[in-house]
Amino acid sequence: TGTLETFSRTTIKESVEKNGGVVKSSVSSKTDYLLIGKDPSGSKVTKAEKNKVPVIQENDYLDMIR
Repeated sequence: TGTLETFSRTTIKESVEKNGGVVKSSVSSKTDYLLIGKDPSGSKVTKAEKNKVPVIQENDYLDMIR
């Protein structure tokens, strides 16, 4: 959620799927991570916090796939 600065949403989505992940547009207790960019949507961040979903930024994601 929010504005991604380094990569496009399409590039991130393709990367997640290439690495075995699934991209969803909503946050639930089954969500593994919420990727945020600049000015993230408050409702998604709030839901992630409520469901104890780790919130990561683009750099965190890049570190994970290396």
